[in-house]
Amino acid sequence: MISFLSLLLVATASAQQTWTVGQQVKTTSGQVTGHASSTAKEVSEYLGIRYGQTTGGSNRFMAPKKYTGNETIVAAKFVSRHCQLEAAHTNSEYSQRNGCPEYYGGLLSAVGGLAAAFALRGEDCLFLNVWSKPQTGDKKKAVMIWILGGGFSLGETSIYDGALLAEAEDVVVVSMNYRTNMFGFPGAPGIPDQNVGLLDQRLAVEWARDNIAQFGGDPTKMIIFGESAGGSSVDYYNYMWPKDPIVKGFIAQSGTVHMGIYPTNKFAPLTLQAREKTWYNVSATLGCGGPEAGGPASLKCVQSKPATDVTKAIPSTSGVDGVVGFFGPTIDNKYVHSAEDYDKIDASAGFTKLPLLVGSNHNESVLFRFMAGGQAKPEELLGIDQSFRCGAAKAAAARSNKQIPVWRYHFADTDGSASGAALYSAIGLPGFGATHSTDVQPVFGKGKLAKTFQTAWGAFAKDPQNGLSKLGWPKYDPKGNTLVRIANNGSLTPDFVKSTMYDGYCADFKG
Repeated sequence: MISFLSLLLVATASAQQTWTVGQQVKTTSGQVTGHASSTAKEVSEYLGIRYGQTTGGSNRFMAPKKYTGNETIVAAKFVSRHCQLEAAHTNSEYSQRNGCPEYYGGLLSAVGGLAAAFALRGEDCLFLNVWSKPQTGDKKKAVMIWILGGGFSLGETSIYDGALLAEAEDVVVVSMNYRTNMFGFPGAPGIPDQNVGLLDQRLAVEWARDNIAQFGGDPTKMIIFGESAGGSSVDYYNYMWPKDPIVKGFIAQSGTVHMGIYPTNKFAPLTLQAREKTWYNVSATLGCGGPEAGGPASLKCVQSKPATDVTKAIPSTSGVDGVVGFFGPTIDNKYVHSAEDYDKIDASAGFTKLPLLVGSNHNESVLFRFMAGGQAKPEELLGIDQSFRCGAAKAAAARSNKQIPVWRYHFADTDGSASGAALYSAIGLPGFGATHSTDVQPVFGKGKLAKTFQTAWGAFAKDPQNGLSKLGWPKYDPKGNTLVRIANNGSLTPDFVKSTMYDGYCADFKG
């Protein structure tokens, strides 16, 4: 006699076998047709799906508007940044689909003649991408929604390929563009929302909730994860939506809301008054007047200017300021708060009470030292290291103190053999350990550490409450051997140590 379980397994297998790689999927954005991923042939790749209306014209600097449509979308127009730079400088479709306007500031000298290519980014840019393999594995897969980094000044999804992660961990991977720099954090006086780039991210999560089941994903098993500004975005989201988070867990890589712990750190959110000052600087450069023009008139005028002119009008500087830029998360006491207020929110557990995996890299500032062209001041570099590492310590301690599941990692790579040897050699700084962003490649790619990262990240996505515990990772306790150290001296097996081994300069705040 055939058991009910056997019948269920046969029915599930039959349903999965009907999936054709890249098949057309009905979404709120339209009928979407994908293709086979070039890096994982059995993974369906859907690129450039519109989730928001254009952010140009009167929508510039405003909260995003949901897009709905019925047209057929051939979601296969993904062009890597490298291809675009080499051969597609006039590809307007690419600029619309794969990147919001970017600010390179002091970095333009580093990219030289490529600056014109970067300037092609358009404001009709709220698109996302999906990678899935519904024909095998779980019928309803966990969903990992990626938020990219870039210092809230730049970034585009085309440099992140989710296919290998989707295949290795049997998950659905989603990534989205969102507005950065002045376009995402304008500082314009009197507008309803100052942090519209963060609202773009929320709209993308809502799109995933409404559509991901059509790709084999489970909308009740979604997490968000991100690195750098993306990591901070994950944590901002954690505090922004405590009553309706949609997702079930958070992974914050090298970024938290606590980037303002130290005054020498350049990644702290600024007050509205500080942002308004730079807004009027740009407005005056564009011929729209300074403070004397008034907020409404200045806003309307700047909205009428071409996006490329707005980008060029943003001040350019050198050193770490040139890396960070002049626009980013703004303290509005609605979505973003001051360091002192985050301490109060932590004390009352005002964040989303869901599992968190948070961590940092051994020597975050090395990359910034290189990007700043040797003009970074020692205290600035120290502030960068402190804020990434101590911010992670602070975020983890806040959850641990409230008995909320939290894990904290430290990506060591102290001998450079696991991920960063080529980078360190290129910039002439060997032996400094994992620097900023070197954790991204093992999450999405191949290599010695890919299995370590992908297994852990996938376990968390599938079971945020217990997945990492089942791998043997201890929940974080500031007093125990619970800091998960990855790739210490090249080891592919994590070990567990006291956080005090690395948090010595974090002693000026109480964890």
